[in-house]
Amino acid sequence: MQKKYFLIVIILGVLSCKSTSKVENSDTQTLNVHFKETPKIILKLSSYIDSISYVKLETTPDNLIGEVYDVEFVNGKYYIYDQLTESFFIFNEQGKFVNKIHKKGQGPEEYLVIGTFDINPKDGSIHIFDEYKGKMIVYSKDGKFLKNFSLKELVRDMAIFSDGTYLLYTPDYNLGNYRRGLWRVDKDGHFVEQLVTISDEFKYGALYPKYFCRINKDLVGLLGTEDFDNIYHITSNSFQTPFSLNVDVEIPERLKRERNLDTKPPGKVYYKQNYAETDNCMIVSLDNLKAIRHIFYDKKQKKAYEFAYMKNDIDYTNFGVFIGGTYGKWICAGHSFLSSKPNGISLTTSEEQNTILQVFHLKK
Repeated sequence: MQKKYFLIVIILGVLSCKSTSKVENSDTQTLNVHFKETPKIILKLSSYIDSISYVKLETTPDNLIGEVYDVEFVNGKYYIYDQLTESFFIFNEQGKFVNKIHKKGQGPEEYLVIGTFDINPKDGSIHIFDEYKGKMIVYSKDGKFLKNFSLKELVRDMAIFSDGTYLLYTPDYNLGNYRRGLWRVDKDGHFVEQLVTISDEFKYGALYPKYFCRINKDLVGLLGTEDFDNIYHITSNSFQTPFSLNVDVEIPERLKRERNLDTKPPGKVYYKQNYAETDNCMIVSLDNLKAIRHIFYDKKQKKAYEFAYMKNDIDYTNFGVFIGGTYGKWICAGHSFLSSKPNGISLTTSEEQNTILQVFHLKK
Protein backbone atom coordinates (compact mmCIF):
# COMPACT_ATOMS: atom_id res chain seq x y z
CA MET A 1 0.00 0.00 0.00
CA GLN A 2 1.34 3.40 -0.93
CA LYS A 3 0.74 6.02 1.70
CA LYS A 4 -0.90 9.25 0.61
CA TYR A 5 1.78 11.44 2.21
CA PHE A 6 4.38 10.56 -0.46
CA LEU A 7 4.85 14.09 -1.83
CA ILE A 8 4.87 15.63 1.61
CA VAL A 9 7.70 13.31 2.59
CA ILE A 10 9.78 14.26 -0.44
CA ILE A 11 9.31 18.01 -0.10
CA LEU A 12 9.74 18.16 3.66
CA GLY A 13 12.15 15.30 4.06
CA VAL A 14 14.90 17.22 5.85
CA LEU A 15 13.29 18.07 9.14
CA SER A 16 14.12 15.25 11.54
CA CYS A 17 16.99 15.06 13.97
CA LYS A 18 19.01 12.42 15.69
CA SER A 19 17.11 10.51 18.35
CA THR A 20 18.43 8.71 21.40
CA SER A 21 16.10 6.72 23.57
CA LYS A 22 15.94 7.12 27.32
CA VAL A 23 15.54 3.37 27.84
CA GLU A 24 17.43 0.62 26.04
CA ASN A 25 15.97 -2.88 26.29
CA SER A 26 18.09 -6.00 26.30
CA ASP A 27 15.27 -7.88 24.55
CA THR A 28 14.91 -5.42 21.64
CA GLN A 29 14.30 -7.34 18.39
CA THR A 30 16.52 -6.21 15.50
CA LEU A 31 14.65 -6.43 12.19
CA ASN A 32 16.82 -6.39 9.05
CA VAL A 33 15.67 -4.52 5.94
CA HIS A 34 17.49 -5.22 2.65
CA PHE A 35 17.12 -2.86 -0.30
CA LYS A 36 20.20 -4.30 -2.01
CA GLU A 37 18.55 -7.71 -2.24
CA THR A 38 15.05 -8.49 -3.49
CA PRO A 39 13.08 -10.63 -1.05
CA LYS A 40 11.63 -13.78 -2.59
CA ILE A 41 8.73 -14.04 -0.16
CA ILE A 42 5.27 -12.96 -1.29
CA LEU A 43 3.27 -12.50 1.88
CA LYS A 44 -0.36 -13.50 1.75
CA LEU A 45 -2.68 -11.02 3.39
CA SER A 46 -4.42 -13.86 5.20
CA SER A 47 -1.26 -14.54 7.20
CA TYR A 48 -1.84 -11.45 9.33
CA ILE A 49 -5.34 -10.22 8.41
CA ASP A 50 -8.46 -11.97 9.70
CA SER A 51 -10.89 -10.21 7.37
CA ILE A 52 -11.58 -7.08 5.33
CA SER A 53 -14.70 -4.97 5.76
CA TYR A 54 -15.96 -2.00 3.76
CA VAL A 55 -17.70 0.90 5.47
CA LYS A 56 -19.64 3.11 3.07
CA LEU A 57 -19.93 6.40 4.94
CA GLU A 58 -23.42 7.86 4.87
CA THR A 59 -23.77 10.99 2.74
CA THR A 60 -26.07 13.86 3.72
CA PRO A 61 -26.06 17.55 2.66
CA ASP A 62 -24.34 18.41 5.96
CA ASN A 63 -21.64 15.78 6.16
CA LEU A 64 -19.91 15.59 2.76
CA ILE A 65 -16.22 14.92 3.42
CA GLY A 66 -13.65 16.69 1.24
CA GLU A 67 -10.64 14.50 2.13
CA VAL A 68 -10.17 11.78 4.73
CA TYR A 69 -6.86 12.94 6.17
CA ASP A 70 -6.78 11.05 9.46
CA VAL A 71 -9.04 8.60 11.24
CA GLU A 72 -9.33 7.02 14.68
CA PHE A 73 -11.61 4.17 15.66
CA VAL A 74 -12.60 4.41 19.33
CA ASN A 75 -15.41 2.72 21.24
CA GLY A 76 -17.25 1.62 18.10
CA LYS A 77 -17.04 4.94 16.25
CA TYR A 78 -14.91 6.34 13.43
CA TYR A 79 -13.58 9.86 14.08
CA ILE A 80 -12.56 11.36 10.74
CA TYR A 81 -10.56 14.54 10.25
CA ASP A 82 -11.37 16.31 6.97
CA GLN A 83 -8.44 18.60 6.19
CA LEU A 84 -10.22 20.47 3.38
CA THR A 85 -13.05 21.73 5.57
CA GLU A 86 -11.14 21.60 8.90
CA SER A 87 -13.98 19.49 10.32
CA PHE A 88 -14.43 16.30 12.31
CA PHE A 89 -17.03 13.75 11.31
CA ILE A 90 -18.16 10.91 13.55
CA PHE A 91 -19.71 7.73 12.11
CA ASN A 92 -20.74 4.51 13.80
CA GLU A 93 -19.20 1.16 12.88
CA GLN A 94 -21.75 0.63 10.09
CA GLY A 95 -20.99 4.06 8.53
CA LYS A 96 -24.09 5.91 9.75
CA PHE A 97 -23.47 9.61 10.40
CA VAL A 98 -23.46 10.52 14.11
CA ASN A 99 -22.09 14.06 14.49
CA LYS A 100 -20.01 16.82 12.95
CA ILE A 101 -17.68 19.24 14.74
CA HIS A 102 -16.77 22.41 12.87
CA LYS A 103 -15.74 25.26 15.16
CA LYS A 104 -13.18 27.19 13.20
CA GLY A 105 -12.57 30.75 14.36
CA GLN A 106 -10.72 33.05 16.70
CA GLY A 107 -12.79 32.40 19.82
CA PRO A 108 -11.51 30.51 22.89
CA GLU A 109 -13.77 27.56 22.04
CA GLU A 110 -12.62 27.48 18.40
CA TYR A 111 -9.56 26.35 16.44
CA LEU A 112 -7.81 27.85 13.42
CA VAL A 113 -5.27 25.31 12.09
CA ILE A 114 -5.54 21.68 13.16
CA GLY A 115 -2.12 20.11 13.53
CA THR A 116 -3.12 16.75 14.98
CA PHE A 117 -5.77 15.16 17.18
CA ASP A 118 -6.58 12.13 19.30
CA ILE A 119 -9.53 10.61 21.16
CA ASN A 120 -9.51 9.78 24.87
CA PRO A 121 -10.30 6.03 25.00
CA LYS A 122 -12.09 6.43 28.34
CA ASP A 123 -14.72 9.07 27.57
CA GLY A 124 -14.48 9.69 23.80
CA SER A 125 -13.45 13.33 24.26
CA ILE A 126 -11.77 14.91 21.23
CA HIS A 127 -8.40 16.58 21.77
CA ILE A 128 -7.18 18.92 19.02
CA PHE A 129 -3.83 20.67 18.81
CA ASP A 130 -4.21 24.04 17.08
CA GLU A 131 -0.73 24.71 15.72
CA TYR A 132 -1.53 28.35 14.87
CA LYS A 133 -2.75 29.25 18.37
CA GLY A 134 -0.40 26.84 20.10
CA LYS A 135 -3.30 25.46 22.12
CA MET A 136 -4.90 22.16 22.97
CA ILE A 137 -8.67 22.42 22.56
CA VAL A 138 -10.86 19.72 24.06
CA TYR A 139 -14.45 18.84 23.15
CA SER A 140 -16.75 16.18 24.55
CA LYS A 141 -17.77 13.27 22.32
CA ASP A 142 -20.92 15.29 21.57
CA GLY A 143 -18.91 18.32 20.43
CA LYS A 144 -19.37 20.43 23.57
CA PHE A 145 -16.38 22.63 24.44
CA LEU A 146 -14.67 21.45 27.63
CA LYS A 147 -11.39 23.35 27.98
CA ASN A 148 -8.26 24.65 26.33
CA PHE A 149 -4.68 25.23 27.44
CA SER A 150 -1.50 26.57 25.87
CA LEU A 151 1.38 24.45 24.59
CA LYS A 152 4.64 26.23 23.80
CA GLU A 153 5.94 23.45 21.61
CA LEU A 154 5.47 22.44 17.99
CA VAL A 155 3.56 19.13 17.94
CA ARG A 156 3.45 16.81 14.91
CA ASP A 157 1.53 13.94 16.52
CA MET A 158 -0.04 13.24 19.88
CA ALA A 159 -1.69 10.51 21.90
CA ILE A 160 -3.83 10.76 25.03
CA PHE A 161 -4.23 8.12 27.71
CA SER A 162 -7.31 7.32 29.74
CA ASP A 163 -5.94 9.27 32.72
CA GLY A 164 -5.84 12.46 30.62
CA THR A 165 -2.05 12.66 30.23
CA TYR A 166 -0.52 13.19 26.79
CA LEU A 167 2.35 11.97 24.64
CA LEU A 168 3.67 14.64 22.26
CA TYR A 169 6.09 14.07 19.39
CA THR A 170 7.99 16.13 16.83
CA PRO A 171 11.15 15.14 14.91
CA ASP A 172 11.67 18.60 13.36
CA TYR A 173 15.03 20.29 13.05
CA ASN A 174 14.29 23.74 14.42
CA LEU A 175 17.49 25.13 15.93
CA GLY A 176 16.33 24.66 19.49
CA ASN A 177 13.32 26.95 19.29
CA TYR A 178 10.99 24.15 20.38
CA ARG A 179 11.22 20.94 22.33
CA ARG A 180 12.04 18.01 20.05
CA GLY A 181 11.57 14.27 20.28
CA LEU A 182 9.04 12.48 22.47
CA TRP A 183 7.81 13.80 25.80
CA ARG A 184 4.94 13.59 28.27
CA VAL A 185 2.76 16.38 29.59
CA ASP A 186 0.02 16.24 32.22
CA LYS A 187 -3.68 16.86 31.61
CA ASP A 188 -3.10 20.62 31.75
CA GLY A 189 -0.12 20.62 29.38
CA HIS A 190 2.65 20.89 31.98
CA PHE A 191 5.89 19.11 31.05
CA VAL A 192 6.48 15.83 32.89
CA GLU A 193 9.44 14.03 31.27
CA GLN A 194 11.44 13.65 28.05
CA LEU A 195 11.45 10.10 26.64
CA VAL A 196 13.35 10.53 23.36
CA THR A 197 15.81 13.38 22.95
CA ILE A 198 16.83 15.14 19.73
CA SER A 199 20.25 16.32 18.63
CA ASP A 200 20.96 19.08 16.11
CA GLU A 201 23.69 16.89 14.57
CA PHE A 202 21.23 15.13 12.30
CA LYS A 203 19.19 17.43 10.05
CA TYR A 204 17.80 14.92 7.57
CA GLY A 205 14.68 12.82 7.99
CA ALA A 206 11.27 12.10 6.53
CA LEU A 207 8.34 14.12 7.84
CA TYR A 208 4.96 12.40 7.76
CA PRO A 209 1.84 13.37 9.67
CA LYS A 210 1.12 10.11 11.51
CA TYR A 211 3.66 8.51 13.83
CA PHE A 212 1.64 6.96 16.66
CA CYS A 213 -0.34 3.73 16.42
CA ARG A 214 -2.92 2.68 19.01
CA ILE A 215 -2.15 -0.93 19.90
CA ASN A 216 -4.81 -0.96 22.62
CA LYS A 217 -6.39 1.67 24.85
CA ASP A 218 -3.45 1.59 27.28
CA LEU A 219 -0.55 1.04 24.84
CA VAL A 220 0.72 3.33 22.07
CA GLY A 221 3.37 2.49 19.46
CA LEU A 222 5.64 5.14 17.95
CA LEU A 223 7.53 4.91 14.66
CA GLY A 224 10.87 6.68 15.18
CA THR A 225 13.11 8.54 12.73
CA GLU A 226 15.55 7.09 10.19
CA ASP A 227 18.88 7.71 11.89
CA PHE A 228 17.90 5.86 15.05
CA ASP A 229 15.35 3.40 13.75
CA ASN A 230 13.41 2.28 16.79
CA ILE A 231 9.78 1.45 17.28
CA TYR A 232 8.74 2.42 20.79
CA HIS A 233 5.99 1.18 23.12
CA ILE A 234 4.62 3.68 25.62
CA THR A 235 1.97 3.48 28.33
CA SER A 236 0.99 6.16 30.84
CA ASN A 237 3.82 4.99 33.12
CA SER A 238 6.29 2.97 31.01
CA PHE A 239 8.55 3.25 27.97
CA GLN A 240 10.18 0.40 26.01
CA THR A 241 12.00 -0.25 22.73
CA PRO A 242 10.68 -3.59 21.40
CA PHE A 243 11.98 -3.22 17.81
CA SER A 244 14.97 -1.74 16.05
CA LEU A 245 15.25 -1.58 12.24
CA ASN A 246 18.61 -2.33 10.63
CA VAL A 247 18.41 -0.87 7.10
CA ASP A 248 21.14 -1.39 4.47
CA VAL A 249 20.78 2.19 3.20
CA GLU A 250 23.26 4.77 4.42
CA ILE A 251 22.06 8.37 4.45
CA PRO A 252 24.92 10.44 2.92
CA GLU A 253 26.66 12.81 5.31
CA ARG A 254 25.97 15.69 2.94
CA LEU A 255 22.26 15.08 3.30
CA LYS A 256 22.51 14.81 7.07
CA ARG A 257 23.97 18.32 7.18
CA GLU A 258 21.71 19.89 4.54
CA ARG A 259 18.71 21.85 5.79
CA ASN A 260 16.82 22.86 2.66
CA LEU A 261 16.69 19.90 0.31
CA ASP A 262 13.82 19.75 -2.16
CA THR A 263 14.24 16.11 -3.20
CA LYS A 264 15.81 12.88 -2.08
CA PRO A 265 18.26 10.97 -4.30
CA PRO A 266 16.36 7.75 -5.18
CA GLY A 267 17.91 4.72 -3.57
CA LYS A 268 20.11 6.76 -1.23
CA VAL A 269 17.61 7.39 1.54
CA TYR A 270 14.30 5.96 2.70
CA TYR A 271 11.20 6.71 4.69
CA LYS A 272 8.67 4.57 6.55
CA GLN A 273 4.93 4.11 6.17
CA ASN A 274 1.99 1.76 6.80
CA TYR A 275 2.93 1.12 10.44
CA ALA A 276 0.32 -0.93 12.29
CA GLU A 277 0.53 -3.18 15.32
CA THR A 278 -1.57 -5.39 17.56
CA ASP A 279 -0.75 -7.42 20.64
CA ASN A 280 0.35 -10.30 18.39
CA CYS A 281 1.86 -8.79 15.23
CA MET A 282 3.55 -5.72 13.76
CA ILE A 283 3.98 -4.50 10.17
CA VAL A 284 5.87 -1.55 8.70
CA SER A 285 6.89 -0.58 5.16
CA LEU A 286 9.98 1.29 3.93
CA ASP A 287 10.39 3.12 0.62
CA ASN A 288 13.64 4.37 -0.96
CA LEU A 289 11.78 5.88 -3.97
CA LYS A 290 12.89 2.92 -6.06
CA ALA A 291 11.51 -0.04 -4.19
CA ILE A 292 9.32 -0.84 -1.20
CA ARG A 293 10.19 -3.34 1.49
CA HIS A 294 7.73 -4.68 4.05
CA ILE A 295 8.56 -6.17 7.44
CA PHE A 296 6.06 -8.36 9.26
CA TYR A 297 6.79 -9.57 12.78
CA ASP A 298 4.88 -12.43 14.38
CA LYS A 299 5.06 -11.88 18.13
CA LYS A 300 3.85 -15.38 19.02
CA GLN A 301 6.54 -17.07 16.94
CA LYS A 302 9.05 -14.23 17.53
CA LYS A 303 9.87 -14.33 13.84
CA ALA A 304 10.25 -11.57 11.25
CA TYR A 305 9.40 -11.84 7.55
CA GLU A 306 10.78 -9.46 4.95
CA PHE A 307 8.81 -9.35 1.73
CA ALA A 308 8.47 -7.20 -1.39
CA TYR A 309 4.83 -7.77 -2.21
CA MET A 310 1.53 -8.36 -0.42
CA LYS A 311 -1.02 -10.58 -2.10
CA ASN A 312 -4.66 -10.00 -1.21
CA ASP A 313 -5.87 -13.58 -1.04
CA ILE A 314 -8.92 -12.68 1.10
CA ASP A 315 -11.20 -10.81 -1.31
CA TYR A 316 -8.70 -9.96 -4.11
CA THR A 317 -9.62 -6.25 -4.15
CA ASN A 318 -7.31 -3.35 -4.90
CA PHE A 319 -5.88 -1.44 -1.96
CA GLY A 320 -7.11 2.04 -1.05
CA VAL A 321 -5.04 4.92 0.28
CA PHE A 322 -3.53 4.06 3.66
CA ILE A 323 -4.81 6.35 6.43
CA GLY A 324 -3.53 4.79 9.63
CA GLY A 325 -3.41 1.92 12.09
CA THR A 326 -5.60 2.04 15.19
CA TYR A 327 -6.80 -0.57 17.69
CA GLY A 328 -5.99 -3.55 15.50
CA LYS A 329 -7.48 -2.01 12.38
CA TRP A 330 -5.48 -1.04 9.32
CA ILE A 331 -7.61 1.60 7.60
CA CYS A 332 -7.53 2.68 3.95
CA ALA A 333 -9.93 4.92 2.04
CA GLY A 334 -11.09 5.24 -1.53
CA HIS A 335 -14.02 5.91 -3.86
CA SER A 336 -13.70 2.65 -5.75
CA PHE A 337 -12.75 -0.92 -4.82
CA LEU A 338 -12.64 -3.56 -7.51
CA SER A 339 -11.85 -7.26 -7.22
CA SER A 340 -9.66 -9.21 -9.60
CA LYS A 341 -11.63 -12.33 -8.71
CA PRO A 342 -14.64 -13.09 -10.95
CA ASN A 343 -17.88 -12.17 -9.21
CA GLY A 344 -15.84 -10.56 -6.44
CA ILE A 345 -16.56 -7.38 -4.53
CA SER A 346 -17.15 -4.14 -6.46
CA LEU A 347 -17.84 -0.89 -4.60
CA THR A 348 -17.93 2.56 -6.17
CA THR A 349 -19.00 6.05 -5.11
CA SER A 350 -19.00 9.37 -6.95
CA GLU A 351 -17.14 12.51 -5.93
CA GLU A 352 -20.46 13.85 -4.63
CA GLN A 353 -20.65 10.97 -2.20
CA ASN A 354 -18.57 10.17 0.84
CA THR A 355 -15.64 7.84 0.60
CA ILE A 356 -15.53 4.16 1.51
CA LEU A 357 -13.34 2.95 4.36
CA GLN A 358 -11.48 -0.28 3.67
CA VAL A 359 -10.79 -1.81 7.07
CA PHE A 360 -8.26 -4.63 7.48
CA HIS A 361 -8.77 -6.44 10.77
CA LEU A 362 -5.37 -7.63 11.99
CA LYS A 363 -5.11 -10.99 13.70
CA LYS A 364 -5.33 -10.60 17.46
